Amino acid sequence: MAVFESDVTLDPVIKKHIEEFYRLSDVKGKEGCEGWTSCFTEDGLMKRGGIDVKGHEALLSTITNSWENMTSRQHIIYKVYPFGPSQAEVMLYGESKWNFEDGSKSGITWAARLHFVRIGDGVKIDFYQIYSTPKPKA
Repeated sequence: MAVFESDVTLDPVIKKHIEEFYRLSDVKGKEGCEGWTSCFTEDGLMKRGGIDVKGHEALLSTITNSWENMTSRQHIIYKVYPFGPSQAEVMLYGESKWNFEDGSKSGITWAARLHFVRIGDGVKIDFYQIYSTPKPKA
């Protein structure tokens, strides 16, 4: 479970969206991939490793392809730091652990920046940037 800083109020709708977003990221198959994609606005932008992925079609393709040769994964969020007007933006850091079809395992530590926009009673991500560092070899 993510730890949310108590000295800054984070909108409960955004908190729930973050939790669902990373939960869906760890669900293999159509439900996880389509659900994860629906967390973004139609023109949502994800930046990762120098690559920009924009719009639902490209985001869905990216999340679907990320499961290639992978049996399971786990995103662990350690801290969430809200900021910006109405705290509609957060920085967070965490770790990802991956299990592959060949029995190998890997993972990374990462930080991310997410910006949210209000849509009706909910929120969607319109900007998501991931900063990651590979784990050193043991």
